[in-house]
Amino acid sequence: MIDYAKLVIIGTNPNKLLDNPLLNFFDKIERKTGELGKYQQSKYNGLLFKIYYGNEGNNWYGRITLEGSLHKFWNNGKHNYNDFGINALLEVLKILKNKFGITPENCRINQIEFGINLIVPFCVYVFLSNCIMHKKSRFKWCKTNGKGHFILAEYQRYIFKLYDKATQYKNQNYSIDNEILRLEIKYRNMEDLRTKYKIYTLEDFLTFGLENFVTLLIEKWEEVIFFEKEIFENTKYEYKYNNVNFWEELNPDNFKYHRKEMDKKIAKFGKSTKDYIAKAIQEKSNELLQTLPELNINV
Repeated sequence: MIDYAKLVIIGTNPNKLLDNPLLNFFDKIERKTGELGKYQQSKYNGLLFKIYYGNEGNNWYGRITLEGSLHKFWNNGKHNYNDFGINALLEVLKILKNKFGITPENCRINQIEFGINLIVPFCVYVFLSNCIMHKKSRFKWCKTNGKGHFILAEYQRYIFKLYDKATQYKNQNYSIDNEILRLEIKYRNMEDLRTKYKIYTLEDFLTFGLENFVTLLIEKWEEVIFFEKEIFENTKYEYKYNNVNFWEELNPDNFKYHRKEMDKKIAKFGKSTKDYIAKAIQEKSNELLQTLPELNINV
């Protein structure tokens, strides 16, 4: 459920990583000038280790960073379209401790992503087309290096993203039979998590509880204005509620009024995609957060 993380490693001697046989560090060279960069780096199963130089010669600042997808690391650095539950996460953390001496309490978070993959019974690309806005922000359409589509709403401290995850990896020649929707919050600035929840390290993140981040993810999804095609198609509301310009041009009072009216009509209909996704997030999360017998992988 945790995916990408950018961490500052504290309390670790850089020489222990430099001498680690699993890591092969090399100098970063500035492409334009050819000058030596400010750090050495090494990759291991998709995770990038960086050790920064000091101001004098090759003395070290002692600053170490680690960034990459913990989910992909679980899959030997290859992909993140499958499930990644609490047991898999704990196993990854155990590997980082055993192989590199890195523990959650020594991982200060600079950025972190929390998300979930859902197998859904509909075309995810069409679904994304019906996501009109997040709160009052228009979704931005993006491509993953030409290999898939996702939409995002970008804010100063976080980004809320919705992915067509199956297409992303089908286009990389993975055999995937299902439609997979990924919902994700990327905390690009840790101010909210530090101020509201006292989360500074990966240990703090785990202590706060992944189930609480599930609640935050559902809250972000509930803020989406979603065009319920089955309900509003071929009605007088179709070209209003399916039109981002209509919503953007409303003043605050009219925005609240139409949002409330839309919700009333959806509730009267008795079912909705919005409710289906919220329920699916909770059910899948309950499954992923179950503690299972200890797993062992070769990484």
